[in-house]
Amino acid sequence: MNTSLFPTITGTEFAITLGDPKGKSGTWTYTPGPGDPTILAYVAKGGPNFNVFLNDDGNMLSGSWTTPDNKGLSHLSFYDSKGNGTAIPEPASLALFGLGLLGLGFAARRRRG
Repeated sequence: MNTSLFPTITGTEFAITLGDPKGKSGTWTYTPGPGDPTILAYVAKGGPNFNVFLNDDGNMLSGSWTTPDNKGLSHLSFYDSKGNGTAIPEPASLALFGLGLLGLGFAARRRRG
């Protein structure tokens, strides 16, 4: 539980049910409270591998999971749809910005000379 990213999440929002005694499958439900994030994707890890489950609309409230390689569940991780940090600019945007600055520099130099 990462409370620094989502301080409103306490863990009580999630209910997880095992589908078999060895924990190879199951279901989960999420009941978000005010200020809680939405869920876009979740990962079920079993053994050295994992399965990724994705929902394009970013509003998952329940789902089912299976672990790969017939192993028991070791981690069930949830990912939000809005992001939690500063957006990182694309390389093309940075290149365009750099070219613009370069063009302004040449224009200023041309005026002086």
